[in-house]
Amino acid sequence: MTNKKVIVDFDGTLVDCAARDYTLYHNIMRDINETPLPFEPYWHMRRKPTDINELIAASSRAPDAAEKFLKLRSERHELPEYTKFDQPLPGTYFALWMMSKFFDVYVVSARYNLQGLEEEILRMGLNQRIKNVVAARTSDKTKAFEYVGPGVEAVIGDTEHDILPAKAMGLRSIAVTTGIRSREYLESLQPDHVVDTLIDALGIIQP
Repeated sequence: MTNKKVIVDFDGTLVDCAARDYTLYHNIMRDINETPLPFEPYWHMRRKPTDINELIAASSRAPDAAEKFLKLRSERHELPEYTKFDQPLPGTYFALWMMSKFFDVYVVSARYNLQGLEEEILRMGLNQRIKNVVAARTSDKTKAFEYVGPGVEAVIGDTEHDILPAKAMGLRSIAVTTGIRSREYLESLQPDHVVDTLIDALGIIQP
């Protein structure tokens, strides 16, 4: 087994999180008596990305709506009633299978609930190709990347929370456009590579 490693993000990189993200937003806005945006304009704003206060202001004039929304989202976003909407992105199984032939695959997520994340990975049958799962419990994944240790060939993810710490640590960064950020925004971060799918990253990292 090689000791070379690849760090892969979970939400938006291995799994499609759009349905969960929008359902959570929709339900919370209803619960605070506000009118949610339809999916298309909401998702367009999310991928730009748009500051959460501006996004909530697009569907509410209440001065405390963003504060209420953020509180409820932090309480709910990892609950099974929402994570059940997550589904592996096309090509995820093949990409992980190929990666595991050459690298130890580490999934590093910003999530807080490690047990819930591991259960979701098991539910999808992704666990057999993954060496270890790390819950960073913060959007700053620097310490989580450090925990993985030396020998990291690349960091693959769909947001600034993957690309920026990788660049700061001198690690090769590969941005994928399958998640919550647009290609235009990801390119502005100046990663080493921007690809459309996880499979496209294989040609970059394969020995």
